Amino acid sequence: PFTLKDRGYLDDKGRLHFLGRTDDIIGVNGLKISSQKIEAVLKELPHVMEACVLSIHHGDADVLTAYLGTDGLGDDDGIALNAEKAEGVLAPTEVVNAKCFSKSELVQLLKTSHLEEHEIPKQFYFMDALPKNESGKIDKRKLQNYQG
Repeated sequence: PFTLKDRGYLDDKGRLHFLGRTDDIIGVNGLKISSQKIEAVLKELPHVMEACVLSIHHGDADVLTAYLGTDGLGDDDGIALNAEKAEGVLAPTEVVNAKCFSKSELVQLLKTSHLEEHEIPKQFYFMDALPKNESGKIDKRKLQNYQG
């Protein structure tokens, strides 16, 4: 047998209520977080076309990490995180002519989007496009091994 990893329930009248996907819930240091909720907020940022949020194990902790596929980032209104300005945040070196936000500025933007503190990624990677599998879905396995 196989599973669709959908969550839901039947109410007293026999109606099915769909609650989402179980593979949407990730664990970060004991907390359960909806990656879809965070990804939806990240896709609202200028020039972000696609997003994937994963829990990556570093040392003895889990780090909420965001991978963002961009449209190439515009001349001066794009988003790029500069590793010199934001320690622990990596951006591809080919990102040029983009307005740089510090990590604290990006985190502040995300806080105004009604994300809880524990839902805000601690690490960000910007790419031209996120890797896809044969089905055309984001390849999370490749992203888990991405080193920038």
